[in-house]
Amino acid sequence: MKNSIFTLLLFFCFTMPGLTGTFTVQPASTGDVVISEIMYNNPGTDNYEFIELYNNGSSAVDLNGWSFVQGVTFTFPAHTLAPGDFVLVAIDSAAFETAFGKTAYQWTNGLNNGGETIKLVDGTGTFVDSVAYDDANGWPTTPDGFGPSLVLCDYGSDNNDPANWAAAITPTGFSVSGTEILANPGEDSACPGGPIVGFLSNEFPVFEDAGNVLGFITLTNGNANATEVTVVVNAASTATAGTDYTSPAPMTLTFPVGAITDTISFITSIIDDGDIEPVETIIFELTNPSNGAIVAPGKDLFTISIVDNDTPTSGAFLITGVFDTQVQSGGTWAKGIEMEAIEDIPDLSIFGVGSANNGTGTPGVETALPAISVTAGDCIYVANDSMLFMNFFGFAPTATGDAANINGDDAIELYENNIVIDVFGEINVDGTGQPWEYTDGWAYRKSGTGPDGTDFVLGNWVFSGIDAFDLVPDNASAPIPFPVCSYSVVPPAQAIANDDNASTDINTPVIIGVLANDIVPNALTSLSVITPPSNGTATANGLADITYTPQQDFCGTDVFTYEVCDAVGCDSAIVTVTVVCPVSYPVYEIATVTTIDANGQPDSLGVSCQIQGIVHGIDFQGTTAAIQFYLIDQTGGISLFSSNDFGYTVTEGDELAVQGTIAQFNCLTQITPDTLWMVSAGNPLITPVLTTFLDESFESEMLRINNLTLVDPAQWTGLGSGFNVDVTNGSSTYQMRIDNDVDLYSMPPPTGNFHATGIGGQFDSDGFCNTGYQFSPRYHEDLILLTGTKEEALGEKIRLFPNPVSDQIFIAAEVNIDAVSISNALGQQLKWLENPGTKIYAGDLSTGIYYISFQSGDTVWATKFIKL
Repeated sequence: MKNSIFTLLLFFCFTMPGLTGTFTVQPASTGDVVISEIMYNNPGTDNYEFIELYNNGSSAVDLNGWSFVQGVTFTFPAHTLAPGDFVLVAIDSAAFETAFGKTAYQWTNGLNNGGETIKLVDGTGTFVDSVAYDDANGWPTTPDGFGPSLVLCDYGSDNNDPANWAAAITPTGFSVSGTEILANPGEDSACPGGPIVGFLSNEFPVFEDAGNVLGFITLTNGNANATEVTVVVNAASTATAGTDYTSPAPMTLTFPVGAITDTISFITSIIDDGDIEPVETIIFELTNPSNGAIVAPGKDLFTISIVDNDTPTSGAFLITGVFDTQVQSGGTWAKGIEMEAIEDIPDLSIFGVGSANNGTGTPGVETALPAISVTAGDCIYVANDSMLFMNFFGFAPTATGDAANINGDDAIELYENNIVIDVFGEINVDGTGQPWEYTDGWAYRKSGTGPDGTDFVLGNWVFSGIDAFDLVPDNASAPIPFPVCSYSVVPPAQAIANDDNASTDINTPVIIGVLANDIVPNALTSLSVITPPSNGTATANGLADITYTPQQDFCGTDVFTYEVCDAVGCDSAIVTVTVVCPVSYPVYEIATVTTIDANGQPDSLGVSCQIQGIVHGIDFQGTTAAIQFYLIDQTGGISLFSSNDFGYTVTEGDELAVQGTIAQFNCLTQITPDTLWMVSAGNPLITPVLTTFLDESFESEMLRINNLTLVDPAQWTGLGSGFNVDVTNGSSTYQMRIDNDVDLYSMPPPTGNFHATGIGGQFDSDGFCNTGYQFSPRYHEDLILLTGTKEEALGEKIRLFPNPVSDQIFIAAEVNIDAVSISNALGQQLKWLENPGTKIYAGDLSTGIYYISFQSGDTVWATKFIKL
């Protein structure tokens, strides 16, 4: 059973005669409130995570001051939870209400998709309930991204036993990324009472020459009886039995007697014919389950999509552009492909695209295009992310898919009926350093060229140049914008000029390559400025480019118009020049620029500022020209990284002033300096905070975790640029990072128990910024090896009294006490006193149990005391 705390206080007061008096009942037991439903990984982006609490008691409970202290962070305001009622807390309360029509409080942080512990305490910090959910080890697996939430089937059962939980089967009517969420927020769990059958997956695309294809049906929650289910072909199928495939359906499949969980399969044979066909589908459906079974919602259909592999019949479609944007330093931004129909196409699904990453050759179709009709001149866009694309271009892409996960050095192939009909780049060559590279920029097909089949023709393309999109927020403000849907099947007869953007620093001329995105089909005859700028000068440099020179001390926006002429005609375009005003560096405390938003991203991303703090740790870039270290002031810490060391040698204890821009790397907030200088040297370091958990609050902060052991010493590899090892204190597991520039890297792993000091960090590459917390020791002294004999000997030389205590704790010690730490039952450090003397004030502590640790030299001894 899960831990519960029950308190009943009856107080009677009578006066005689008449038996008048009072009867007082303590508030409802906190143990009646249980964690009853968890959505920890909804399909798509995790905007719909939630936790449900249920009052399983007979009395109302006041939740004011109750908190989630593990898993997520949230403290309840005044809220009365009636008997048999629910309360909900979500990652995004507005999105939650829109999706499910229920109100919810909103937490910070996010739930771990791989499993973690959720802990709830009351207003005094007393344990109420916890659930250590998982996506394996007996726990239902489909709640990990496949649609269902986790629901507790018996509110009085042990909710840490995975057997008491089930995947929700109640449809909500709300879908994400094409998958319906199954959940019961604010309602009874509605756990299934009998077996559940369903297809293992919903869709499986295959080529026409795939041969035999397996379909899988799963059984969960089975019992002592056999369970049957019938497989039929749904009437919505577009493939024809006997012509496109053969299948034993309709058929009845049987799960054997006594099977609790099981999987059975059936075979469908795909017929490879010579006909040109669009994508065809075979839709299998589960019906008539026996033994009281149900078909899992959303798992009743299995679709095999057959992609034709016969010779293409048209050249009606071609690649017209590729782009790789970089809106901010670090992270992933809009990437993708533009294609254009040069004839009417009744069904676009016969086409698909793939990207040959880093010269790895033909990938095949990675993203199939939708089954829509298009007319000649329509442009089609495949992007890596629809929202990133929308933010950059101002309209939605046609499709998203893996083919658009490109890096500016990757080739693109266009397929028709699985045959390559057009290509950009060389598929067997890494584009880095090649003339067709478009990193942080774009490439665009010249009008009147293509499609080119399997042979890439460099001369058919124009390029923005590398970094044309570097730190550009949208296409409209780009120095050389991507020429959206400007391709024509007819080559231009005369010069066509396109608008340009440029930027320069104050009092700094800039050369602008205005011809880079212009089309000049004939011999170039002239380049001239026809309308000068208002706040500077613009001069054509022969037939090459134009130099803009701003007026002295002018900053802001300036424009001019130029004209380009070839042997047939002329055209003009506008150039917008941004003269960047001098950067201002307002002075902030570090904590001010390290707050995060609901997605875990820094609120101050891109902010220029000046901070000042003490260097902690070593240079994690070692002997390279770059530098990386942590800077901490009295309000918080931040990571610093720069490819320029500014002539500074990293020395712990130095006080530095830094001017730069707030950025992030794999969800670790950092500052990218423009300059830095030393203020003082030899400063004291921040005292580490004793903790038993890692989260956002410890990022770039000094911390200490006691009584650790290695989970697997084999993880201590001493290889690569560093390695991660799992360490545990017996109740929680943490990731410890050993950088190759730390002396521990080349030392043997610690044996036995040890205390560890380090700097908190985060490495979360999935973009959600809610996992990947770790800590990094700075040097071998940060690991304090323990022996039971030393700790026991220290304990014998220290006495504290009184215990319980109401005001002052007195210490009698035979050794010098260097420091004392007092923590609550959650492991949160409340006091840290160096050279504490003979007494410690405890009158400001709330009633409860506390832990006190005494440090003498490299030995720590801990005991507990009770505060009255």
